Amino acid sequence: MTDQEDVISELRNEAQKLRMLTDEAVIAGLTSVLDLWRGEQGTVTAAARELSRHTGQSQSMLRFGLDRMVASHIKDTLKQWLFDARREAGCGGRERMQTRSGDIPAGPELMVQVLAGNIAGLAIPATIEAMLARSAVLLKPASGDPVIPRMLKETMDSGAPELGRAMGVQSWHGGKDAREESILNAADFVVATGGEALDTALPAKLTTPYLIYGPRITVAVVGEGWTGAPPVWWEEVVREIVLWDQRGCLSPRVLLVMGNTKEFARRLAAEFERREKRWPARPLSWGAAAEVHAFRARFLMGVGDQTGCLEPGTTAWTVVWDQTRDLRTGPPARAVRVTAIAGPGEVAGRLEESRDRIQGLGLAFLDPDPAWEWIPRISDLTCIQDPPAGWRADGRSGLAHLLSHTKASNAGVGR
Repeated sequence: MTDQEDVISELRNEAQKLRMLTDEAVIAGLTSVLDLWRGEQGTVTAAARELSRHTGQSQSMLRFGLDRMVASHIKDTLKQWLFDARREAGCGGRERMQTRSGDIPAGPELMVQVLAGNIAGLAIPATIEAMLARSAVLLKPASGDPVIPRMLKETMDSGAPELGRAMGVQSWHGGKDAREESILNAADFVVATGGEALDTALPAKLTTPYLIYGPRITVAVVGEGWTGAPPVWWEEVVREIVLWDQRGCLSPRVLLVMGNTKEFARRLAAEFERREKRWPARPLSWGAAAEVHAFRARFLMGVGDQTGCLEPGTTAWTVVWDQTRDLRTGPPARAVRVTAIAGPGEVAGRLEESRDRIQGLGLAFLDPDPAWEWIPRISDLTCIQDPPAGWRADGRSGLAHLLSHTKASNAGVGR
C-alpha cells in the first residue's frame, strides 16, 4: 500500500470504532478538546500568533475571531446542532442523547473536507460536524491556514484520542497535484468550501458525492436610528465588517442605509480609522491593491452628496457611498459600500435580485420581515459574524445532509 492508502484504510477502521461511541462520549470528547483552546494559555493564543506570522493578519483580530468561534461551540450547542440535524434528516425518535453503542444514526464512513483559507479556524466546525455524524474525516488545509488544522489534530490526539484517531490532515496543491483526484474519490463524501474557481473545477474531478459551499455575500440594512447611535454601536459595526479582513461570507460588504448616506459614510470612516490602529489590515498583493484602486475610481469623481469615496491614503480600508439600486460590492479588502434606501419596503425587492449571492442580512434599527426569511442568516448587524454552532450556511444543514446520505445517492450540489 502507498502512504496515502494506509491513511485512508486507517481512517476507515477508526470510523467503525467511532460509530460505537455514544452521543455523550463524543460530545464530552469534543468539549474536552475545545477546552484546550480556551483562555490566555489556550491553543487559540498560540494559533493566532503563528497564523499572524504566516498571513500578515492582525494577531489580535485573529485571536478575537478564534475565541468567538470556540465560544460558540459549547456542550449545549453541540447537542442542539446534533438533534436539529437528526430531525431534519428524518432520523425520527433520535432527538434524545443516544446512550447505547450500535444505535447511532451515522453519515458516510469517510469524508474529505477541502477547507477554504478566507477564514481562520474553519477546520474546527468541519471536524466537529464529522464527529457528530460519526464519520472519519481527512482535512485538506488551505494555503491561507495551514496552522489551525495541524493544531486541532494535536489537541484532538491529546484531549480526545478516540476521536483524534478518526481525524487526519493531509496537504496537496489543489488542481495541480496528481494525488488530488485519487484522494477525493477514495472517500465516501467530499465537502468543499471556496470561491468560484473551486465551484467550477472540483465537480469535474469527482465520482464520489459532494457538497460545495460557494462564494456569497452579506448585506446590511440600517434604519434611520443610526443618527443617534452611541459610539459603541459604530465600533461594533466596523468590527464586524473588518473581522477576517472582510473575507468571510458573513462579512458585510454593502450597507443599505436610510437617511444621509454621505454623513453615514463619514462616521463609518472615522471608526475604520480607529479600528485600523487596533487591528491593522494585512498587506495586500499588487493585484489585490489594484482591485482596491479600481473600485475606488468609480466613486472618486462623485459630485456633491450623491457619490464619493473616503480612504486613508493607503489600501487599508475604503468607504464609498452612492445612490444606486444594485448590490455590487468592492473587493474583500475592508472595502464597504454605503448606498441609499428610502424605507423597509424596498428591501425585499433589492435582495431578491441577488438571491443566489446572499448569505447573511445584518439589521440595525429595524425589525426582521417575513419576506426575508429565505436568507440563511439574519441577525443584528453588530453580531452578524457570530453565528451559532451548526448554522445553515448556504441555507442547508451540512450535518443533516451527511446523516441522510447513502453511498448510492448522488448528493452533488453546486453553490
